[in-house]
Amino acid sequence: MVAIAPNTFFFFQSDTDPPFSFTTHQKGDSDLARKEGRGQYLRENWTIRPEEMITTGASIPRRLWYLRGFSAFDFTRASLIHDWLYEAHHRYEIAKAGLKAAVIRGDQRAIKRNRAEMDHYREYADIRQEDAADIFAECIKIAMLESDEISHEYERSSAIRQAETVNLSDLKSAFRYNRPSPRTLWVYHYFVSPDCFVKKSNKMWNYNHSDLEIYRVLASPAVVKRAEEKGYLSPWLVGKFKQILKREKQRDEDLQQAINQGVAQAQGGEN
Repeated sequence: MVAIAPNTFFFFQSDTDPPFSFTTHQKGDSDLARKEGRGQYLRENWTIRPEEMITTGASIPRRLWYLRGFSAFDFTRASLIHDWLYEAHHRYEIAKAGLKAAVIRGDQRAIKRNRAEMDHYREYADIRQEDAADIFAECIKIAMLESDEISHEYERSSAIRQAETVNLSDLKSAFRYNRPSPRTLWVYHYFVSPDCFVKKSNKMWNYNHSDLEIYRVLASPAVVKRAEEKGYLSPWLVGKFKQILKREKQRDEDLQQAINQGVAQAQGGEN
């Protein structure tokens, strides 16, 4: 993850490291059979591997960030999976609308391009916002269990306690807010679900858009020059932004064509 702005990051998969992914529960998982709270958890044994994207830490309302355990990146890995599900959903829907519009006007290049895009994101074709909320909750629960294990190990290890420093004390304190908590899990699930009274997550799910303007800024000559002078961004990353900008321009053009042809609806949204 590369910081772009406060609470806004560029995520990409490294070619040299194992891919970051999350696999949902196995069929008949005993924990789900006796679970309490929200969600249907219909997506079984599904491995999700995010691609490069802009991430903002899920769609948790900003006011909740002031509460310990509820900031945008208290469960960073879960937020990445959540944001990717939204992003993949948008990419599929834009390609779907772009294909319909291209068929109407007989644009063979656009037809081929959008068919390839739809095929690439086919596994996200029928995902619902409710599914994204369920998977987000699963990710958070796994992170909670991991925090619990590490915290217990801290308590068991006399060597760690004897060598306790300010940093270790802060670490121990941090785990306190990320250990298993049905109430915390319920709140997270609720605020990214379509029935939440705060409609930010709902608007984001229904607002099909590209990130064209973000990448236009990141790849602009002024930003590139300043970044290279000050070392904010590496030459490799600048090249990556330029590469993505070309793709986002095409994706945005297909979306605008679909809107102009009445295949897709122009929507106001919240980033």
